[in-house]
Amino acid sequence: MIDKRNAQATPAVDTWMKRTERLVIAQRAKDGTWTPLDKLSVTDRLRLDGSLGRLLEELAPIPELLEIRKAA
Repeated sequence: MIDKRNAQATPAVDTWMKRTERLVIAQRAKDGTWTPLDKLSVTDRLRLDGSLGRLLEELAPIPELLEIRKAA
């Protein structure tokens, strides 16, 4: 349904989901703990913030694409 209404939405969401996932997973230590937010480097924080922000922008139109449209 999403692809029929906006063919670019799914690839864009997939791209930013994967990028964000890689950035998040990079903050996981071998023992399974996570880097505390206040311990992230400025660069890592900016990358995570930017990637998550872009992902949210790409996800924003999805609910509208899923709404059932009434025939006129």
